[in-house]
Amino acid sequence: MKIVSFLLRRNANVNLRNKVSKTKQNEVLVRMLLDAGVQINARDCYGCTALHYACKMKNQTLIPLLLEARADPMIKDKMPFMASSRKQLKELIRKGMFNIPPYVLEGAQNLINEILMVDPTQRPTIEQVMGHSWLSQGEEAALLSPSSEALPKLPDPTIIKIIIDLGYHTYNTWMSMASARFDDAMATYCILK
Repeated sequence: MKIVSFLLRRNANVNLRNKVSKTKQNEVLVRMLLDAGVQINARDCYGCTALHYACKMKNQTLIPLLLEARADPMIKDKMPFMASSRKQLKELIRKGMFNIPPYVLEGAQNLINEILMVDPTQRPTIEQVMGHSWLSQGEEAALLSPSSEALPKLPDPTIIKIIIDLGYHTYNTWMSMASARFDDAMATYCILK
């Protein structure tokens, strides 16, 4: 409610919107919130950040704006344990009942499953996690990779839109760009560039 009061004091027009919130006022609103010092990586009750919504809407204005403001693309929009109460949450954790979205890569799914084992003696150590094959993938490619000058500091939104239209998942595409991971999404980006 504080944010609503803040916006109304700044003469925000509550009637300026459309179905997918793609108005010029959205950019103005985001800039106002950033200037006010909001936590850029704060989640809503669904676990989503402003960057998640901008990516879901394919908003080519807000995505670069949020990334420039240091929005963390590593923050997931889904949490492994979803419950409506603390009691339910504890029960899900005790039983090891969690969800991994289907778009999460198989290697990452395997690592998550290992880390969230119910029996703590079966969980990997920090060293084992850090040595997991999924976390070390691409290290060989980094040795052979082109210079960092060839990589975009901020990906071209037009090319990102094309990649997404080709069927790549929005989150995985942004992760490839943000972490300079040399995978199929990055290769497609470099080819289209």
